[in-house]
Amino acid sequence: MNGYRFLLIALSLPAASWAAECQFLETVCLEGPETRIIDGEPVYRTCWKQEDRYACEGIELIEEDRCQSLRDQGCWQTDSKCLQVDPDTGLCVDYLQTYGCPGPGSETLVNCGMETACAGGDCADDSYPPNENFAESAALFEAMGEVATQLEMDATTVFVGDLYRCSIHLLDFQDCCVVEGWGVDLGLADCSFEEELLGQQRQEGQCHFVGDYCAEETIFGICVREKQSHCCFSSKLSRIIAEEGREQLGRGWGTPEQPDCSGFDVETELPLLDFSAMDLSEFYEDVLAD
Repeated sequence: MNGYRFLLIALSLPAASWAAECQFLETVCLEGPETRIIDGEPVYRTCWKQEDRYACEGIELIEEDRCQSLRDQGCWQTDSKCLQVDPDTGLCVDYLQTYGCPGPGSETLVNCGMETACAGGDCADDSYPPNENFAESAALFEAMGEVATQLEMDATTVFVGDLYRCSIHLLDFQDCCVVEGWGVDLGLADCSFEEELLGQQRQEGQCHFVGDYCAEETIFGICVREKQSHCCFSSKLSRIIAEEGREQLGRGWGTPEQPDCSGFDVETELPLLDFSAMDLSEFYEDVLAD
């Protein structure tokens, strides 16, 4: 696929050269005495959670940092797992670090020198903050996740919308195309369940407005009932990708009377989409708000 890809790069850290002796110092209670309900029965313990502390000397690490180039590209660490523990010291000597990177390319395996030593737990390099474009990168990551999720369904098309319609009765001023007020406004009681569902999805930003048209008129040509057509998607991000993708491909949405809510063909259209050129600002504003 051409365009912007979000990479998850696994960093396998080579084993460090350990020359360490660890001495037990103390056991510290982290969650003190209390009675807790377990399976409906009260259970009392003097300590519910404790931590053993050790002092280790003579730790020698291989300080070869081959990850800086990734950080310079705006990558940030997302996960850290211990792959191998030294049986003598109980310390981790081999880590699997995972970095998230916005940029073109394919999945890459990189070896990085160890920078931290942790006894009895995972290590994470948090000395480097996420890149300044974190929200945009997160939006692109979610976009790739949306693509992957839909491709897992073995569908021939992705980002397919569902057609919803709502009515506005002009004579009795009944508007079933409102976004808010469902379940509260008694004037909406005569609206259909589909119209209520449309209102909820529009409130979540999941729908694209195709247009409106006159669905009923008098013999004098006066319109008494209008209808709106909307294409609604599984998420707000899916709707944005569908809108941006159609613009790139030069595809319209049909007419209000005959809307086109179809998706992108996996073989002929999806590879043509350039995600780096998509305006995802509406979505990553939500990321920043969270």
